[in-house]
Amino acid sequence: MTATELYTALDIGDSVTKLVIGIVHNSKLNICATYQSPTKGVKDGEIYSKTELQTVLTTMIDQARTDGFNVQSLILVLPSNNTNIYRKKAENVIPQTRIISPADIQLLKKAVCKHQILDHEMVIGVHPIQYIVGNDIYRSEPIGLRGNKIVLDAFLVTAPIAIARGYVDLLQDMDISIDDALISPEANASLLLKPQEYRKGALIFDMGATSNSISTFYNYLFCGYKQGSYGTDRIIDEIARSYDIDIRIARDIFYKYGLADINKATNIPVLQIPERDRMIREIEIATIVDNTLNMILTEVKDNIEFLIKDSNDLPLIITGSGAMIPGIEEKCEQFLGLKCYTRNLGRIGGFDPRFNAAIGGLINYLANRSLINISLIQI
Repeated sequence: MTATELYTALDIGDSVTKLVIGIVHNSKLNICATYQSPTKGVKDGEIYSKTELQTVLTTMIDQARTDGFNVQSLILVLPSNNTNIYRKKAENVIPQTRIISPADIQLLKKAVCKHQILDHEMVIGVHPIQYIVGNDIYRSEPIGLRGNKIVLDAFLVTAPIAIARGYVDLLQDMDISIDDALISPEANASLLLKPQEYRKGALIFDMGATSNSISTFYNYLFCGYKQGSYGTDRIIDEIARSYDIDIRIARDIFYKYGLADINKATNIPVLQIPERDRMIREIEIATIVDNTLNMILTEVKDNIEFLIKDSNDLPLIITGSGAMIPGIEEKCEQFLGLKCYTRNLGRIGGFDPRFNAAIGGLINYLANRSLINISLIQI
């Protein structure tokens, strides 16, 4: 195994931190190891205890090295908390008409990043919508064309400085190089969206442990994002409160018996509360899950309507820990009126969907550098 064949991605969530290692062989990405650990030292995407988080990361990376993977650098998937998207323009005037070079395009991208944004934000991504040379519009970079004035119309993706710089500084302190950084909606899209969905439009619903988010994609662009307040932990909290039990027991109950389709739940007792005579029926658990999902999906529906006026024809792809709830596709379809999928396709494999962003980060990095054929991904 050579260093150029080994690639690593790190996704730090509020609840769980994921590390994914892949090997590229004959333009195919093969996922050969995954690691996860409860996140410590992070809240709402921001590091509040550098020491606690560093301990988590060091333990995971040391385990990977023990297993034979010499992790020295990685692709960082940044939390999408408080992400914003702005549409901005910049122009590059060339003294005299000549052939447009790659350097001219780079100057344009640097210029568009200089637009005034909020003081606490920094630009972490530039997504060109179109280039204008004279009176002509181009979707791809107009390198090799002749012109003396180029205009770039682009989406700028920003993140709070405290979030973006915090993770970068921490990894540098650990002597880990960062090959690339992107936010989780972009990483998820690289794995989950089919080419026609990237072009015609799609929504990604990321239901994590502590929050949810909706991202919109159209014409190969990441063009909208809205975060919600609740995730699957809210369901677990409701189970714990309803039965006055420890949160760890409630979590076990949720993952073992939680159903999103209340109509498929039975009235049969499924377990007894420890140290009590009380028996819990499957329909009781399904009712708690259903009621809490109604609250979460009400917020999701409002956020979709905020981002896009007519979403009826767009598919919605579900990811995150919520994608593991049995019947979640049907529940989302009934509530939101959209075609909904968890996208467990052959090319993606049967991985825990909580690893989707990390795997997508690998795919994004490798495909953008033509190191893999995205249609040959083997996971």
